[in-house]
Amino acid sequence: MPCTDCRYCLKSCPQGVRIPAALASLNILALYGDEHRAQENYDWNASAGPASSCVACGACEDVCPQRIGIVRELVRAAGLFEKR
Repeated sequence: MPCTDCRYCLKSCPQGVRIPAALASLNILALYGDEHRAQENYDWNASAGPASSCVACGACEDVCPQRIGIVRELVRAAGLFEKR
């Protein structure tokens, strides 16, 4: 995921979803295959604004310089890291 942690998405999210933290957790899983570390990162950094809070308004995608499909990735993050 080419997220640079620019945080433009945070300013536009009406739900306060911690988008960069959720994407970073997905990257940890994809790059290192470390489920424990990815989960730990998500719990520590994204739990205040969980991915499941996303209402799919797309405001984050409108301002993302990397043109990431953020809504789709948040659905994936919620499924992976909020399964408890």
